[in-house]
Amino acid sequence: MIASSYGKDDELDGQGRLTLPGDLRKELGLEKDEARLRCYQGHLKLVSSQEHERRLEAAKTNLDGKLKALQVKGL
Repeated sequence: MIASSYGKDDELDGQGRLTLPGDLRKELGLEKDEARLRCYQGHLKLVSSQEHERRLEAAKTNLDGKLKALQVKGL
């Protein structure tokens, strides 16, 4: 809903990046931060670089345990 309210049509820049409108960046608290795009189960989610790093560190915890759990499931 927020993106459709604050979004606009735009083109990719010369480096293949998409610019977020200032009003949308402000609404999402991304005015002075790099935005990261996540894709999960067919959905896109926009997060701050700080949130991206937090999730990355959480994903790195207990990798051995996560691997064993996947092996038990046959994956």
